[in-house]
Amino acid sequence: MNKQQKIATIVLRLAQIWGSLSLVFLLFFVGAHLFDNELKSDNFSSTGEVVTFLFFPVSTMIGLLTAYWKKGLGGMITTLGIIGLFILRSDLTNNYYMWILSLPGVLYLASWYLKQKLN
Repeated sequence: MNKQQKIATIVLRLAQIWGSLSLVFLLFFVGAHLFDNELKSDNFSSTGEVVTFLFFPVSTMIGLLTAYWKKGLGGMITTLGIIGLFILRSDLTNNYYMWILSLPGVLYLASWYLKQKLN
């Protein structure tokens, strides 16, 4: 295994670990929100909130799940979802937690690119 292959493998493993942790985190909080009895009357108040919810966390979770099988596609879905969120909610660009949750998508894209470059 040459140096480029080792780098590609490290990037992939980092994306998988970070993505799995992010996915568990998001599933926990979305599940807690959906099954909390006190919040059952708390619905979306506008179309913008629904679209924001679709960009994050829904597209992020779909992208991270897809990345287990298709690295490039899953990374693209995750990254585009976060970009869409940042376009709709520019106030979140200063939130480091959002950047931390978006990093696995970028790592999956980098891993996919490195693998394509090696072939």
